[in-house]
Amino acid sequence: MRIKSLIYVLLFSVVLVSCGGEQHDKLRAKEFSIEGQSEDGFEDGTYCANVTYDNPNTGTTSDYSLSIEVVNNEVVQINFDNGGWMDEDHFNAEDIDEDGICTFTSDKGYEYTVQITGQDC
Repeated sequence: MRIKSLIYVLLFSVVLVSCGGEQHDKLRAKEFSIEGQSEDGFEDGTYCANVTYDNPNTGTTSDYSLSIEVVNNEVVQINFDNGGWMDEDHFNAEDIDEDGICTFTSDKGYEYTVQITGQDC
């Protein structure tokens, strides 16, 4: 009889610990500060971003709030307010770090820093 009770206590403890682990994972998932971000990076989709453009040839630096496209945790397109865009024909897709930032140099030698601010522009 004692063995049966001990088995029930151990089984209950395992179930209790397992449920606590799921709750911890749910809480940890909420700690990401940018919507669309997970442990695996950023979900595919459209995001708002602060984009800094630097032309080293002229010394011009400009900051914009633009929408960007993300696929496989990489910035693959920047959409400009005038309807234009810049995509992988103009730069190599770059991984986004855990802070929502990536940097790259365009085919014209312009340097870009992209920082995701959220999903809704």
